[in-house]
Amino acid sequence: MSRTLETVEPGSRIDCEHCSQSAIATLHEGVIECSECCAQLEHYELATAESVSTSLDPEKSHHGPGARPGDRASGSTIDTRGVDASGNRLSGPWAGSSKRLVRIDRRNASKHIGSRQRRRAKRLIRQGTPEGGLRTLALDLLDIGWPEPGAKVPDGFSPMWRDGHPWGTGSSAAACKLMASNQLGIDCRIPELAAEMLPDVELRYARKGIFRSLKSLRRILGTPVIRGLTHRTEVMAILSRVNLGQTGYRNVSLEFHELVGRILDSEECIFSPPRSLLAALLHLLADRSGLRVSKVEITDMFGCSLGYYKRIAQADELVRRFL
Repeated sequence: MSRTLETVEPGSRIDCEHCSQSAIATLHEGVIECSECCAQLEHYELATAESVSTSLDPEKSHHGPGARPGDRASGSTIDTRGVDASGNRLSGPWAGSSKRLVRIDRRNASKHIGSRQRRRAKRLIRQGTPEGGLRTLALDLLDIGWPEPGAKVPDGFSPMWRDGHPWGTGSSAAACKLMASNQLGIDCRIPELAAEMLPDVELRYARKGIFRSLKSLRRILGTPVIRGLTHRTEVMAILSRVNLGQTGYRNVSLEFHELVGRILDSEECIFSPPRSLLAALLHLLADRSGLRVSKVEITDMFGCSLGYYKRIAQADELVRRFL
């Protein structure tokens, strides 16, 4: 049986007033949300030993978790039962006024939670990402790159979905998950993301949309996000998944990792994009060592296209400098 918001608990079934669907109440960062439209319904405070022991202390505040930066207060909810405080049915004029206020309240709430496309982007991230740090970070990045209505943004700000148009929703969700994966040291590949976030779009077009949204997100976050430790983490995550020691290129594995480490330590060369340059470096080292090189095998290992071979000249220059 569906519950009202006065008794809602995470996991319970609710009748959402925003999307008019029977949904499950989910808990995300201290806020109860609708599982269907991702509307934020109310704050939820988990009971702790401290909160229980100090609940009778009048000098301490018990307001629950604070709002995230840029968020607006969710406000009060207007009673929709059409009765007064004593339970008596309202007369015609009062009932009409109540309905009008309810419509205004719902319209404001709809503006607060954002467009249908923004809610769908959040839903795409939740559906394809298990609960944990990756999902939380991806949703946080979406809030930054595609802020909710009313959030404070700098002059000239352009949300990330515009650069991914006409696939802005899926491209934005994919870009946020890709950026979050890079920051957490998880190797995330474009074809897998495209199949998950943009299943009806041809891969070459999905790739363009994701890269455009990713570039927009990086611009919004600032260049430090794609340099330094975050960039090193991304490169090492790719190498960890490739696992050269279990391939036919294991004889050059030590030399390859040494070369990559020296390039990263120099901070002079940024692997951008990293997959194609890493693939070119491996191809060059393997060829110099007399190993049989398969371009198709290397593209499968690094998750890149055959275009990596265009960076052989750049790879050769790096080998001459750092080996």
